[in-house]
Amino acid sequence: MDNPTMPLLGEEAAKALSGTTDSGTGVKHQAFGVDDQDTPSAFSRLMNREHNVCVGLAAMMQGLVINMASGLNVGVYAIRYPVAGVEKYYAGSTGYTLPANETSYIYLDNDETIKHSTTGWPEGDHFKLAVATTDATTVTAVQDRRFQNFQNGVVNNWWTFPPTDDVDFNAQDIKNLGFLSFKDFTELTIASGVITPTQTPHTVDTEGEVASDDLTDITAVEGAAYRRILILVPENAARVVTVKSTGNVTLLDGDFVMDAADKLVALIQNSDTTWVELFRNKHTVSQLEGNLDANEKDITNIGTLNLKYEDIVIASGVITKTHSLVLASPEIWNEHDDLDTINGGVQGDKIVLMEGVLGGLGYVTVKHNTGNIKTANEKDFVLKNTTGKQNAIVLLHLGNNCWQEVGRSSLNLADLIDTAEVIPYPLKLSESGALSVGVWKQEYYCHHAFTIKNAYGQVNTAPSGGDIYIDIRDDGASIFANQADMVHIADGTNGDLSATVNHEVAAGSFLTLEGEGVSMYSAADATVSINGFIAPKTPPE
Repeated sequence: MDNPTMPLLGEEAAKALSGTTDSGTGVKHQAFGVDDQDTPSAFSRLMNREHNVCVGLAAMMQGLVINMASGLNVGVYAIRYPVAGVEKYYAGSTGYTLPANETSYIYLDNDETIKHSTTGWPEGDHFKLAVATTDATTVTAVQDRRFQNFQNGVVNNWWTFPPTDDVDFNAQDIKNLGFLSFKDFTELTIASGVITPTQTPHTVDTEGEVASDDLTDITAVEGAAYRRILILVPENAARVVTVKSTGNVTLLDGDFVMDAADKLVALIQNSDTTWVELFRNKHTVSQLEGNLDANEKDITNIGTLNLKYEDIVIASGVITKTHSLVLASPEIWNEHDDLDTINGGVQGDKIVLMEGVLGGLGYVTVKHNTGNIKTANEKDFVLKNTTGKQNAIVLLHLGNNCWQEVGRSSLNLADLIDTAEVIPYPLKLSESGALSVGVWKQEYYCHHAFTIKNAYGQVNTAPSGGDIYIDIRDDGASIFANQADMVHIADGTNGDLSATVNHEVAAGSFLTLEGEGVSMYSAADATVSINGFIAPKTPPE
């Protein structure tokens, strides 16, 4: 051991301390020139100073291991010490024997008895005291290790603490963090759809650096080590990695396509084999594979509602609906084409049709009742985009492969003229709950004369065991010639779109509905939509 020797004070420096109190320890220096004739005497002052020094040393002596200079024995001072956050007490020893010709690691643990190991410090919780060496008969050296209990892992700067094992916070919160920082991203390469993470942040690359690859499974980290967080970003934005919501990965909004450098998804290991998404920083329509279900709640406070459109070229009078806004173009550019049928869609879908050719001579005619499209005035509607005028028509899917017009962008009387009836006059009568045979409670008082063109019937609960018929009565008299002409909903179906009739309704009449069928065959929740026309000289209220 090569400890330094503390320098001695010179005569003048020593006299300067005469009778003063040391600021570091609180011990008073001996006064110059004092002897036993003074009060207090020199001896009394010396004893007081020694007493003060001993009091200070007592705290430093706790747990100190000393060579007893008696064979292989060491002495250990009493100490109160912590183990795993619990205070323990060791009463001290005046003769603890060590093995000969060994290096012994002397320590205390939970059972409050002195112990040693000749192979190193133990793995479990313990309190280090000293490292002692022996020869065949004596203790040759004792090195104090008590300070290591408060210095474990401290390197370079006092705030740097690199643990060699997991840091257990004993289920306590970590509060008031300035930043929570992870290591730098390290790269993982997909192998047969799988990656094995080694830390929280990773970049991911395709297998063999192919243009695109799917990530389907993520190896669990340390078996049942739940709640580990994993952050993934693409290694190279030119190579597309798709995180699949399959295998042992569950994503919130379907597959996540990492096709840009700033795409990021965070996952958490929620079992010993599975991962679930915490969040992602990019949501695009193309990545939302499932419909967004509002659970019958209103969607309010929308800043902007933007419909994604698609240009579709008519093929033999047919298009397939993929978006709510469609720009339909003739099959041959600059020529006329008819649109008869719209494939796709389910009941409740809405579509806005516009003509897709701008500035050309071609145009599109939406045909009424040629295929599965029905216009409000039962006339063809021309989609013609010219300077200052761009026509559009709005259709609603009523079920049973029928698209019914519910609005248009321009409504010119010249486009709608049909003798004197030129303005659509729609009515809707409904009956909630189980249907029964007989006149329904709802009735409609007709303020104006109008013409009923057709009627459509829908039920939420289809009839079971037979067909049902719904009659429309004008002041108690059926508007149909016979039962076959009525709104007819076949067994097991939900609607009929074929009831057509031209019936003049006088002002002041009452319209009612009547059900026919054996107890209406358990059908329920019906709606009958009546499409009529009224003369422009008597607009509806």
